[in-house]
Amino acid sequence: MNTGEIWWSHMTQPRLFLRRVSDALLQKRSVTLLLPDKTPWRESMRELIADELDRGNAVKTVEFIQCPQEEPGPWLLEHYCRSDKRATYRPGIGYAAFLGESEDITLNQRILWLCDVSVSACARWMDFIAEYTAHAAKGRELAQFILEADDASAALPTRRGSDCFAADTMFHESDRYVFCMLLADHIREDIKPYLCDLIASLCADDIELCAACMRHGDMFLRDPFACIRQIIAQESRSDGRPFAFVFDDSVQRNAVWMSQLKFLFPRIERFRSHFVQKYARLLALSLPVQDAFGNIISHVQDLERGMLICIIGQGGLNVTTEEYHQLDLFRHARNELAHMNPITQEEVEQLLAVPL
Repeated sequence: MNTGEIWWSHMTQPRLFLRRVSDALLQKRSVTLLLPDKTPWRESMRELIADELDRGNAVKTVEFIQCPQEEPGPWLLEHYCRSDKRATYRPGIGYAAFLGESEDITLNQRILWLCDVSVSACARWMDFIAEYTAHAAKGRELAQFILEADDASAALPTRRGSDCFAADTMFHESDRYVFCMLLADHIREDIKPYLCDLIASLCADDIELCAACMRHGDMFLRDPFACIRQIIAQESRSDGRPFAFVFDDSVQRNAVWMSQLKFLFPRIERFRSHFVQKYARLLALSLPVQDAFGNIISHVQDLERGMLICIIGQGGLNVTTEEYHQLDLFRHARNELAHMNPITQEEVEQLLAVPL
């Protein structure tokens, strides 16, 4: 299974989007797909919908075409009617009425998927579909249309005969995170959740960029922006277009901090809890103590990292040099994160290396 199929068939919102589109088409409706510019792996999306239609519709053939420059009526008459049938057309009838009332034309056996439909073309095709549908006899087999349009077309009024499906709601952070996790087989288990959350956060709704960053996971951990710059310079999207990204140091810093806060803060607290439990009997001999804010601490479970270091420094507890360095590392990391400062990747690795 390729990366595009994983996104469209395994992630909740994309899969639901495809299901709704396929259901509408199997109910013999036409549809307009309102797709953001960064919609990922469009070819996979098309193939999955087409496969679903092939399984559920034995009569019609899905045909992919670039949206023609010509008006819908004349173009369809030229390409999907026999010459002898075209000869019976009269301008007074109107293209939509003529095609809608004709039973013996190739058009009726087609589901036409129009790609790269501009806003103006989308309006023309939606108008044509509405008129075409209105002139068909009830119950008769009609052509169906899939308009693959830019999400700017969402401003157009709805028309009879077709349904609109907006894809801008399918880039949920939870789906992005799970998607990254599915691509993270090559990443160490201890760092995987942190890396996936960071990539899903920093790349936002650019799912193909998420996948590219996952392929370079180790480099991304060392320097996210350097990794993205290399991807932009050396790689491209599935449709051949270049990647784009707005580089903002404050955005990167905040994304790194948020991911560290989410995944490292619980570990920092677990280390403190384990340390206190390990030395609870000896630490109790140094209580009560007064912290930097004048608060009296009478229970060992209330001792924070800084106070633990003070007790060790005053000779109240003997620990190994390694334990002291670990305690100081976790104290430093906690203080930095509490003040909205991300720690270095080297420090992240050191935190994760401490067994808990």
